[in-house]
Amino acid sequence: MKRSVITIVCVLVSFLAFAQGGHEPVSMASYEQGWMDDFATIALKNNTDKPIRNVTFELTYLDMNGDAMDYEQYSVNVDIEPGRTKKTNVPAYEDERHYHYYATPDGEGHPKFKVKYELKRYNSDIDHEDEGSELSSPSAWVVKADSTSVDKGLNRLEGWLTDGVSLIILLLCLLIFLGMSVGLYILVAVLARNRHRSVLLWVLLSILASPVVIAIILLIIGEAKDGERAL
Repeated sequence: MKRSVITIVCVLVSFLAFAQGGHEPVSMASYEQGWMDDFATIALKNNTDKPIRNVTFELTYLDMNGDAMDYEQYSVNVDIEPGRTKKTNVPAYEDERHYHYYATPDGEGHPKFKVKYELKRYNSDIDHEDEGSELSSPSAWVVKADSTSVDKGLNRLEGWLTDGVSLIILLLCLLIFLGMSVGLYILVAVLARNRHRSVLLWVLLSILASPVVIAIILLIIGEAKDGERAL
């Protein structure tokens, strides 16, 4: 009986040790991306007994069959206390094609994907001799997530500015057209009044026909004679 208890305890201790050793220093706790999101939210967990920041990891994007479609490496500045989990943002995968993470509710039938997380290094600007560190200086860091975000933001800003300029030009053209149209009707009214003819009648005729044509007619027929004032 005693031997069995010792055996069970040893097995449990071995299992716990294996489980603890199987954890990456920084693991992915969750991943979220909706089909309208510009950025995905990834939660990173610190499995060590020391604070962690400046994490570099690789995300492999998989289809629903588990086949790899793409991969990206990101470096993010994030402070994670020992044993705690912290969320940070990375550029969304194929956001322009409305992809969404399979575990994030969608309901619209947009394409889904999964992700595979792989830690590359961490704490590289704190102590490059620590486990997982591969960089010799902080200046060697290249934050791909940030640069990609900036590029995407600039592209979106350029698109908004282009659309804004196009809208302004369209509004100006519309205002010019309306101004010219109103001006022609005013011209018809002035011509009719100066020729002692019915302003209302000739303006109505210009609406039914064309203010340019009516203005030409008024110029041709000249002033109304006695008895023609109504026309």
